Amino acid sequence: RKSRRKRRDEENLVYEENKRLRKERDEQLLHISELEEKLREKQSELTTKPEDLRYIHQNELLRMQIEQHRIFYTKYLKLSEDVPVDEKESIETIALSKLELEGLEFSFL
Repeated sequence: RKSRRKRRDEENLVYEENKRLRKERDEQLLHISELEEKLREKQSELTTKPEDLRYIHQNELLRMQIEQHRIFYTKYLKLSEDVPVDEKESIETIALSKLELEGLEFSFL
């Protein structure tokens, strides 16, 4: 009788543990499905829209223009740093023509 009772108690413990583990598994599966849904939402938010591509392209063009202006300004300063103040006006035309020969375009706004 003792051994039967002990075995029945062990079976009950195993049954209860199994029940608890199944419940925990169901909760984890539910949590995983919620996370997958959130991930799908985030991925759909991250897909690039046509208007975003246009802005990306415009930003790249602006970066290129800024870099050209930076190069122009650096070279202009280098060409005109040793010129006296009263000759600055003529050096501007010389500097601009030299820079245009190098293929740098610059327009004053």
